[in-house]
Amino acid sequence: MALAAHLAGTVCDSIADLILQNRDKEPDPDRVVDMAFDTFVEKGAAQLATWMILSGNENALNPVVDAIHELIDEIGEGHQDKSMHEDTLHLVLLAMGDALLGEPLAKSLGLPRRTARDIAVRQLKASPRLSTRLES
Repeated sequence: MALAAHLAGTVCDSIADLILQNRDKEPDPDRVVDMAFDTFVEKGAAQLATWMILSGNENALNPVVDAIHELIDEIGEGHQDKSMHEDTLHLVLLAMGDALLGEPLAKSLGLPRRTARDIAVRQLKASPRLSTRLES
């Protein structure tokens, strides 16, 4: 549980710093997607979460879920729509699935390894909240 809390805090802090430091600049969905995917793939967050769920220790994921929710509240301050929540759900689920099954599935389908990341970037760019900022 402590490992999950530490990992979630570290990742969410990094993403928050990236977004908050660049708040006045054009959004960079590629960088946000890469950070999220790298966390699940390279830092082992997907494997840790899967192990916790399969071992019946689902409550240990609460620090992860809470950290993500706090991050979204912090960077979405002042926005009433749920597009950021939906974008976050989509990104986290896609990153976790990619970490667990992305490489063999992409290979089996004859797709480049990065395909899931590219899909996530397109989704973020199409998000109502982000596309409005990119157009202005």
